[in-house]
Amino acid sequence: MAKTSTSPEETTTKKAAVKTVKTVKKVMTPVEKTVKKVAAPAEKPVKKTASPVEKVTEKITETTAKTVKAVAPAATKMVKITQVKSAIGYSKVHKATIRALGIHRMHETVEQADTPALRGMLRRVSNLVVVEE
Repeated sequence: MAKTSTSPEETTTKKAAVKTVKTVKKVMTPVEKTVKKVAAPAEKPVKKTASPVEKVTEKITETTAKTVKAVAPAATKMVKITQVKSAIGYSKVHKATIRALGIHRMHETVEQADTPALRGMLRRVSNLVVVEE
């Protein structure tokens, strides 16, 4: 097999043609991508999804409902708790316990199921609350 020689003019012409093709591809590619991106959402079916806040709210509601059913059956004894003294000047643990009891302000009364966990919290903040059984 004999090699065919190419003249320098032919080589230059081929290189120019290759550069032109590459240039055309580079110019067309972003346009094609843009067209595909614009057309793609119209083709996909629209799904209705819940927002993250709604999902979290549903989970909390389900968890709370399960907890209430497990902790406070119908025959469970209820306790009324009233905050009579401010938690200002007391430790963070006392303040957190008052919050966990569901009390937000002075002289507010909440009703909770009488459980060993609740009794432990009441023992911790007994100087700040009054308990009615």
